Amino acid sequence: MDYFPRINYPEIEQFDVISVTEHFTSMNIAFNNTDYSKAINFAKSMLESTVRWVYLQVKGEDMKDGGSLYSKTKNVVKLLKSHLIGQEFVEEILEKQMDIIGDVGRIRNYTAESHGHADRVAHFEKAQAQYIRQIARNNLNEFNDVN
Repeated sequence: MDYFPRINYPEIEQFDVISVTEHFTSMNIAFNNTDYSKAINFAKSMLESTVRWVYLQVKGEDMKDGGSLYSKTKNVVKLLKSHLIGQEFVEEILEKQMDIIGDVGRIRNYTAESHGHADRVAHFEKAQAQYIRQIARNNLNEFNDVN
C-alpha cells in the first residue's frame, strides 16, 4: 500500500510545513511497505526538519549543516526558553525530550539506511519501527504546540 491516510493525523496536517510533511508521508509509506529501517530513517529526518524549521522561524535563517540531531534540538530549545511559561518545569521536560530525540538519531545510525557500515546491520522489526514512528510524531506535535 503506497498511500497513507493522513486524515488520521490532523495534528500533522495542521503543522503544514512541506519539508516536514514530506518526511512524515515517506515514513508512513515505508512503514506500510514493511521497510522498517527506512521508516526509522524518515522519522529521524522528520524530526530534524522540524527542528530546522522552528530555528528558521525564530532566527530568520537556516541552521548550519552538521552536528547531531541532539545538538540541533538543544540549540532550538535554548531559543525557545524565553517564550516558556513555568520555565523551570518546562525546561526539565524539554531536557528529557531532547534525550529522546537524540536517541532516535542514534537508533537511526544502526539502520541499514544510515551511513555506510563495515559490518552487516540488523534490521528493525515492526514493533520497534512503530515505537520510533510514534515518538517522532509525538515530538513533532510538541514543537508545533510550542511554536
